[in-house]
Amino acid sequence: MFSNYFKTALRNLWKNKGFSAINIVGLAIGLSTCLLILIFVMDETGYDKYNENADRIYRLDGDIKFGGIISFWQLRRRRRAPRCCGIFPRSRRKRVFGCTGG
Repeated sequence: MFSNYFKTALRNLWKNKGFSAINIVGLAIGLSTCLLILIFVMDETGYDKYNENADRIYRLDGDIKFGGIISFWQLRRRRRAPRCCGIFPRSRRKRVFGCTGG
């Protein structure tokens, strides 16, 4: 039974080569785009998941509008960390980190 379906599909592919090529290329592009989006989402949602206390890690982000341009950046100032510990009383420790370039 399966061999009959396979033979019919091959006959239709050879009879309609143009439409078959368009459909196969479209399917390949759609699947590859879906996989790339899936990989991106998994990478973004897996931030700091390696840590055993990942549910207790928070990151402060900020944005500033200057001259019509909006910039997004991480808040890395050491003086902001004590204020955050005061706002969030359950916080035990604070760590400030960041990179200086790149």
